[in-house]
Amino acid sequence: MRSVTQLELHLLPALFSSRGVLGAIILIQLLNFILAFSPLNEAEPWIALGTVTLFSQCILLISLTLLYFSQRFVMRFGLILQCVAITISVIFTTVSFSLGLVTFEPRLVTQDSSTFVLSAVFVSMLVVVLMLFVLSFYAENIHKVELLAEAKLQALQARMHPHFLFNSLNAAAELTHINAQAAENMLLDLAKLSRNALMERSHTTLEEEIEVAHAFVNIEKWRIGERLQVNWDIDTKTNSVVVPCLILQPLIENAIKHGIQTSCAGGFVDVVVTSSNTLVTISVSNPSAKQPTSQKGCGIALDNLRARLALFYNMKASLQIHESDSIFRVELTIPRDSRQ
Repeated sequence: MRSVTQLELHLLPALFSSRGVLGAIILIQLLNFILAFSPLNEAEPWIALGTVTLFSQCILLISLTLLYFSQRFVMRFGLILQCVAITISVIFTTVSFSLGLVTFEPRLVTQDSSTFVLSAVFVSMLVVVLMLFVLSFYAENIHKVELLAEAKLQALQARMHPHFLFNSLNAAAELTHINAQAAENMLLDLAKLSRNALMERSHTTLEEEIEVAHAFVNIEKWRIGERLQVNWDIDTKTNSVVVPCLILQPLIENAIKHGIQTSCAGGFVDVVVTSSNTLVTISVSNPSAKQPTSQKGCGIALDNLRARLALFYNMKASLQIHESDSIFRVELTIPRDSRQ
């Protein structure tokens, strides 16, 4: 059963998504073909199709524009009032265009004025009903996808690899006999990492995400030793950028697992964050893995991250992999603005 509350939250965003706008255009164009080639149409079908297409698509675009600029106000209301707002917007635009066409271009109208206006309103009402019906299913699907992604994120946040936890605690226990201060710092970093993993939230700031990544790297340095070297090049202008939780730490974890631990000599992990006016780029580089099979787990993690980015940023983020004989680099490009 559909949740009315969730439909209220997702109806207009579904309409203004790329698929929603494209679906509305296609739906109206199908009706245009039906009307133009209908036996009831006495005019030349292709000429009628051109006229009806121009007329209907202008109505659609203006109606969407009105709704887009008023969506924040409209979304304060319940589902029924949102549907009413969509209907009023379309009907108002239809009546205005119909009267304008009858007044200024009467040659294009083959019916009397009142019949033409009523026919246009009837067709618009039909389009609105069909559009709302389709949008309800699309909005419900968006909600289900978000719930699934949220569940996966919570599972990821709640998961602490047992071997990582045990190895970290064992390393801290050994450090207590050698360097008590270092052991305390390591436990504090482990506590910070654990606290972040257990927090029930879907997004954070890039500054907080980098702090968590620093804590993870500090722990790994105590475990791996001098074989692990991490270079940080962070543009501090990106500190307040909102990002999904756990997008940087898994990349560094993969870089260490597949690029450092597989090499006896170790190597460098380079973390670079740069920005432009509209985009933020996060790059994590490591030496290429020597064993081809070690990339399997990395691929699964990157596919999961790519799916989360697509959902969080509404397909406006990208994840690219650049690999050579010596370097494996993952590059995230995300909008500088908050969640779309």
